[in-house]
Amino acid sequence: MLFTPITYQLVHGFTIDYGRWQIFVVTIAIAYVALQFEHRHAFKVWYFDVSFAVIFGLAFYALAVAQANENQYFFTALEEREWVAIGTLLYMIGVYLYFRKQYMSKTLTEIMKNAIFFESIIMGALIMNIHGLVSYPNRIDNGLTLIRDQRDVITSINREDDDLFRIFNLNSGESTNLGMRLGYNGVTAFHSLYNFHVSDFNAWSHMNYNYRGWSMGYHEKRYNLDTFLGIKYYLMQNVYDSYTRSAEPNPDTGYYDYLYQNVPHGFTKNYELSTELNSVYENQNFIEGGFSFDTLIRTNKIEGASIYDFFANTTTEVLTNEEAYLTGGILDNEDVLSVLEQAPHLQVQDIPNRNIARVFANVEFVTCPTIFNPNLLNDLEACETALIPPNSTLSNFQGEFKTIHLTPTTGNHFAEETSFFALQLRLSHFSTVYFFDENNEIIVRDAHSFVNTSFKFMRGYYPDRPVSRIVIVPKFSSGTMFYPVLYREAYSDYLERLNLLNAYPLERFTHTKNTMEFETNYDQSRFIVLQTPYDPGWNVTYWNDQGQSFTTPVYRAQGGFIGFVSGEGFTRYRVHYWTPYLTEGLLLSLSGAVLLGGVTGAAWYIQRKKDDVSSGA
Repeated sequence: MLFTPITYQLVHGFTIDYGRWQIFVVTIAIAYVALQFEHRHAFKVWYFDVSFAVIFGLAFYALAVAQANENQYFFTALEEREWVAIGTLLYMIGVYLYFRKQYMSKTLTEIMKNAIFFESIIMGALIMNIHGLVSYPNRIDNGLTLIRDQRDVITSINREDDDLFRIFNLNSGESTNLGMRLGYNGVTAFHSLYNFHVSDFNAWSHMNYNYRGWSMGYHEKRYNLDTFLGIKYYLMQNVYDSYTRSAEPNPDTGYYDYLYQNVPHGFTKNYELSTELNSVYENQNFIEGGFSFDTLIRTNKIEGASIYDFFANTTTEVLTNEEAYLTGGILDNEDVLSVLEQAPHLQVQDIPNRNIARVFANVEFVTCPTIFNPNLLNDLEACETALIPPNSTLSNFQGEFKTIHLTPTTGNHFAEETSFFALQLRLSHFSTVYFFDENNEIIVRDAHSFVNTSFKFMRGYYPDRPVSRIVIVPKFSSGTMFYPVLYREAYSDYLERLNLLNAYPLERFTHTKNTMEFETNYDQSRFIVLQTPYDPGWNVTYWNDQGQSFTTPVYRAQGGFIGFVSGEGFTRYRVHYWTPYLTEGLLLSLSGAVLLGGVTGAAWYIQRKKDDVSSGA
């Protein structure tokens, strides 16, 4: 049992970032006690002394650590839980003394059964008291009513749309497999069947909640990443409050409209798919299947290096990387050389410079006697204002009373044209963010998902008119926050990026569970990157306009996606997956079955002959 966590780590069993191995340990402990309880008379008395010392010592240590961390960031005061812990320690002493003296007693089994029954009642009551009661219709998995509604929405989307796409679901929180449950390709996941071949991409895009963990999710709404991942729909829960519900129901649908929704440019609301509880937005800039490039981008990754071109764990690298995903085929340096042997005319470069630029702003703390009200932004006379020095750390929060305001250093607007804004703000710093126009009217309001992570810190916003003020409303009152650096890219720059991609499309794209087929017609061969994660089981066959077939090597591109060199002229492709070594495994299984059948048949034949001889005698 002492080595169970190590064993589970070796077989990848719920050990990274999440302590589910504890369940396994507890299960083994219960099974051990159950099997050995009736053999206790063979135990030496000092077994109980050692067991008690270890268990009591660990429990006391846990209480001491909890006391030392009271009121720290995201660790609240123990309050009545401290008395529960002390009572538990005293109860452990009592059980130990009784068990040590009475372990040979014939009535111990009945006594222990009653003790466990008593413990179950007490612990159940304590858990409900400390953790609170939960409403199944409204709280479990964000509410069964909401889940049913989203299942209906997903069913409608899948029935009407047979494209290969992903869905961004605002209802997907940390460590959730909601996409698996509802039946769609999502962008959040938590499971032990980790796809190790996308680990670089996860790090480059900060998809993981913690570096190298398998619990991951994309919540930040950055449209370059949306495009690369093939996100066609945004499914947004309508959480109405006094600011976000239309004054009157929509006359066409009968539902209230959800106002100020932060959805990427190019997404429009699909009223036929939307419901009273959920809004569905469809991507008008959607590109299905993947992309082709005339440029290769070197990762310059050295084996064992912790920092290289695409990963240094900086706040801006996600913005740089997401532009690069759409400008060239990204490959390890040795793979670049291999591709050039097939297509020497392809251009090669290092990671390109970032197009999105920093926007300098005045950043101020605004402390008001009441909680922040966006309708009263014109009247801040009763509030205290303090300028925050550039690039300093922010602290001393007063949740919802002390807000952070960003205003232009010059002029009245951050930009006159429609733009994408990225704000450096960790998801663990739970805040509501408002974008206002020059009349102090709300343009965009977004709380994003709360995720207790320090690995995700660049959020996207999509105002549709000039922005005069940005307000961050913290929901917490302790800890520190990075300086809220702001970045901006004109929407027209993004559209130019898409135009280059659409000039060399993957046409007539179709797919099944394990196969993708499409066509291209290029003057010269290009490098194709699909939106499907790489695995050694993928293979590519293509046919030219004369019907001749060819196979081509498959590379791990963009940190974990299928990449290969295209054909020239009209070309038809079939990308198929077959589990590595499955054929060999099936042949071995078949051989084993044949061998077992032969041995069994031979044994039966020999036994029958013996029986015949015996009966004849």
